Amino acid sequence: MERNIQSRVKRLIALLALTMTICGFLGTQQTALASTANFAIADVIHLLPNTSNQQSFNLAISDFSPSDVLIVGVRLVDPPAGTTFRIASTSGLTPAYGYNFFNPLQTITFTGTKSSVNAALATLQVSTGLIGGPLTLRLSASINQSNTYYNAMNEHFYQYVTSPNINWVNARSSAQTRTLNGATGYLVNMTSEDENNFVANHVNAQNIWIGASDSATEGNWIWTDGPEAGTNFWQGDARGSSPLGTSWFSHWATNQPDDNSGNEDFAATNWRGTLGEWNDLAASGANLISGYLTEFESGVGGYSNFYSEEVAAVVGYPPRNVNVQPGAEEVRVTWDAPEDVTTTRYTVTASPDGASCAVTGSSPTGNTCTVSGLNAGTEYSFTVTAFYADGSTSVVSCSATPTAPSTTTTTTNINSTTSPAVLPITGSADSGLGSLIAFWLFVIGVGIITLVRCRRGQIWSV
Repeated sequence: MERNIQSRVKRLIALLALTMTICGFLGTQQTALASTANFAIADVIHLLPNTSNQQSFNLAISDFSPSDVLIVGVRLVDPPAGTTFRIASTSGLTPAYGYNFFNPLQTITFTGTKSSVNAALATLQVSTGLIGGPLTLRLSASINQSNTYYNAMNEHFYQYVTSPNINWVNARSSAQTRTLNGATGYLVNMTSEDENNFVANHVNAQNIWIGASDSATEGNWIWTDGPEAGTNFWQGDARGSSPLGTSWFSHWATNQPDDNSGNEDFAATNWRGTLGEWNDLAASGANLISGYLTEFESGVGGYSNFYSEEVAAVVGYPPRNVNVQPGAEEVRVTWDAPEDVTTTRYTVTASPDGASCAVTGSSPTGNTCTVSGLNAGTEYSFTVTAFYADGSTSVVSCSATPTAPSTTTTTTNINSTTSPAVLPITGSADSGLGSLIAFWLFVIGVGIITLVRCRRGQIWSV
């Protein structure tokens, strides 16, 4: 039996070691950012915090012919607060409708020939704020077409079709026959505030049909086509709401929908100069309808004739080799200092609950902090925040689950109904002290209690 227990203990210790090793490699919110001591891997660009006009992305479009006029999107994906970009030289480029090159940017769409675009991309500069963390710069390009708009936020295309007084049914049928870059169209669905704002501010069209209807059941507004086909996003009139238990986006104009004529079963947007506002109309519409907006999304196979590239970057130099060691209602977190930057202090914060600990100063290796008061059996994410001398920060995260405290009761009452203690799956922070693993064995009618201890893989009975 001792050999069987010893085998199980070794398996538990090996599993814990493997988990901690994997966590060290998955230490950041983006996998590549806190893997090993060799943090600055070739395909991740480091950006200094709180620094303007850093130029290191080396972006260039390799597809298409030199004479093609392209529509291009550039976007920072989930940048830390205060991080923006600019394009220093924009010769030969035209910003897409509603965009300009003057303000600090996080996303932009523009048109130009391949050579003009690449010349401009060579001057792209990123400015950072005090907050550090990972980000991705995404570049997309396709051949430009008239009345076609590209949304770099969701990588969808939108095509405005001028057709005064077209009724909604015909607009829907026509949208379904249109194709763009291998994707089939549908009347536009606006399912988020960002998308609605894009159609309001970056599509040059007003009084246009969209893909919403309550013709099947009065008051049950659905998206009729596209990925959201059949989704009931609104119930009722102007006093209605998203269906119970949901939070679907909508942006009805004041006092809309109102089914004013008794058959207003179809929706239009950018109504009468109020950008982003929706109104319900009859199928034939009103004499103000100018046309409809077709949406295209890439689907599983992706677009054809479409160039896309992503570059990974990180603001600051996060702590390296983050490791977690779960204990009894606590977790011990260790890490090494960031490279090439002066760190003054650290905080370690648990999520959920927000329990934390702090360390002042910065040892090159072996920084340690223990977060206590945690719930056994709950998985926590531990975020290590490094504070630099200039006031900026950078973060790294890892997860662990604390265990229950060991039971220390040693009663010899053979009638006891005490449950066995929970086996803590943990290793000691000090290998000299070893790990204590206790099993209570209750033998009915004998009352013999055997305490098994594990110390550096050796097991003996007491």
